[in-house]
Amino acid sequence: MALCGLWEAGDIAALFVPDFGHVQAFVWNHIIVSILLMLAGVRAARTRKADAARTLPWLAAAAGARLLNTSFILGNPM
Repeated sequence: MALCGLWEAGDIAALFVPDFGHVQAFVWNHIIVSILLMLAGVRAARTRKADAARTLPWLAAAAGARLLNTSFILGNPM
């Protein structure tokens, strides 16, 4: 899960590209979701509770739904 969040965090590079211009809202959405996925993955890896492992698929599904829905709401589909 943490690796999926890290892969999603590739949009962070847009913040450091010269002449990229204004960072659009959908880029911030990707950054927020990637940080949440990384934190959840690290937390689940560090805990010994089985409940954390059971919630990861639901968290990934919710993050994916958020990415899809907000892409269309913000007007920039993937």
